[in-house]
Amino acid sequence: DLLVHANCIHHAGSQSHEYVVYRRTDGAHARSTLFSRGDYTEGVLRLDPAPCWNRDATQILLPAISADGTRQLFTIELRP
Repeated sequence: DLLVHANCIHHAGSQSHEYVVYRRTDGAHARSTLFSRGDYTEGVLRLDPAPCWNRDATQILLPAISADGTRQLFTIELRP
């Protein structure tokens, strides 16, 4: 029973996404590192924070800007 919530974090003139994973059975939670949105904050090419899950709910796929400034897909691996 996991729930993932995405937060938009504003800092130093830019925006990032942070993901918080909640385990509903006991209230435990963990925060991700920040994932850059770059300049894609509005319009048809914006980077929305909605994550995608794999079938066994052990990984989350999300879009972000990599260190070299390109749009990439990243995964967060969930461990018990």
